[in-house]
Amino acid sequence: MTAFFTKRGFDPQAAQSIAVIIIKQAKKDNYNPMTILDTISGYDSAQISALVTEILNYNRYKSSFLGYALAFVTNPEVARNILA
Repeated sequence: MTAFFTKRGFDPQAAQSIAVIIIKQAKKDNYNPMTILDTISGYDSAQISALVTEILNYNRYKSSFLGYALAFVTNPEVARNILA
C-alpha cells in the first residue's frame, strides 16, 4: 500500500502514514483495504490528493484542518479592471 502512494508522488513517510490510517480505518469498518486501493487506482493525482486530504482531516484533531486549493477562477467583472 505504501508503494501505491509513493509511485504517485508522495514522500515515503507520508505514504506510510496514509497507509496506516487506511488500514486502521478499514479494520474498524471490517473492510478490505486492498479494495480501497483498487477503487482509487483509476483516480488522477489531483483526486488522490483530495482524497488523502479528506482522510487526514478525518483522523486529525478538530482544531486543525488541512486544505487544498482548487484552480483559481477570475471573476470577469474583476478581470476587466486589470490592465495587462
